[in-house]
Amino acid sequence: MLSHYKSESWQSALTTYHQNAFKPYKYISIALALIAIILLLESFQIFQLIDATHIWILHIISGLLMFGAILTWLIAYFTIRYRGFHQVIVPDMLQAISQKSQNSADIKIFPKTDKTIHKDTGLFSRSASTHHTFKVTLTDDSLESRTIYYTKYVVSTGNSAHELFKGFIYQLPNTSNTHYQIRSKQKPRLKGTRFQEIDSLENLTLFVEQEHKTTPNMHKHLRDFEHFYLHLNPKHLYVSVSHLGTFIAVEPKHKALSTTRVTHENLQAVYKHVSDYIQLSFPL
Repeated sequence: MLSHYKSESWQSALTTYHQNAFKPYKYISIALALIAIILLLESFQIFQLIDATHIWILHIISGLLMFGAILTWLIAYFTIRYRGFHQVIVPDMLQAISQKSQNSADIKIFPKTDKTIHKDTGLFSRSASTHHTFKVTLTDDSLESRTIYYTKYVVSTGNSAHELFKGFIYQLPNTSNTHYQIRSKQKPRLKGTRFQEIDSLENLTLFVEQEHKTTPNMHKHLRDFEHFYLHLNPKHLYVSVSHLGTFIAVEPKHKALSTTRVTHENLQAVYKHVSDYIQLSFPL
């Protein structure tokens, strides 16, 4: 449970962040608006600094400046709200969750794209653009660790963009000499590697690298992850096991981390959502 004291301290820290981050954009917007107003007043020949035949130019310039002031204000407002939530609250939230589970945590907000996940696992299309909101590596007392990303994959086609995935990706040390995947949707996409469908259950399908033998363990993992899927009820589930390790992508139906509201009730819901997914245990 998240205490009222903790949520209030997060709200206070976020308010301070918003005020400090928004200041320069506020001054820029005010300056643009003031210049626009002065030019508009001049168009009525109040200061008589320009010939009356060029008044239409002042109308255009003042309109553009006022539009720029409003646009700067709106972009800054929504960008700072989004980044503030993830830069102020999310790191502290992840730290609190790791301490509760007695793990040490290495937390990065908006880290660089991990090329291994993007290009070498075959979980998603290589043409997709990747955006990591956070990366946290948890290490327990036995020095076993796992890395968790909150990630969005988007594919752009012409003038439209399609969101392939938005959720948690887990990187675990378990490896396999044969690359196989368990998926709730679509086939694996890995450049230079072909997969064949081996087995399927109600929600999940097992794909194995062509010309490689299947093992009883692969079929066991398919059955175990089917039970896991039925229990968790995610929107999508993808598992890739290879010599690189095990990568598990879980997309929840409810995207609690998409919010930027900071009421106690909302923070409580986000904390529980993130905590539940950070501490997921997998049938491996």
